[in-house]
Amino acid sequence: MAGSMAETSSHLLGLVCAVPLLMTIAVIDLETHRVPNILTLFLAGLMSIWRAIVIGDVSELPSALVVSGFVFLAFLAIKRVGEVAGVALIGSGDIKLFAAAAIGLPVWQFVLFCLGVGLFATMFALLWRALRHGKFVPLAPCLVLVLWLAMVFDDAHRLLG
Repeated sequence: MAGSMAETSSHLLGLVCAVPLLMTIAVIDLETHRVPNILTLFLAGLMSIWRAIVIGDVSELPSALVVSGFVFLAFLAIKRVGEVAGVALIGSGDIKLFAAAAIGLPVWQFVLFCLGVGLFATMFALLWRALRHGKFVPLAPCLVLVLWLAMVFDDAHRLLG
């Protein structure tokens, strides 16, 4: 029972610590259409800690960093294809956020995270354009919301499973 209480406490602490950082990233992207690199680095660190302490999967951290590198390169390729086509598909800051998320989430959960970001981003883009905020739609608010939900789901998954 004590191990269960400690596990619940570490999950809750991780979720609470993530909120200010994730909200800051979202607000800055909404206001400036940029994601500062320093915040992305803090998120990568937080996700490393999440994987090591909260998930308890420190042995998988090196492979998670490799996956994160592949995620970065894949999204960078998508960005380049968009640039060649003359369409802004994704921003550099968003690519870094995806890579940071890949550090902390197991692969199965990262796939669900990407699907969730796609769903939320589509709804957000429709609302953004309906409110006539411009053609550029910031993606970071959707990314950080779904990342936090993925972290919550991981917590629920562990408590129920």
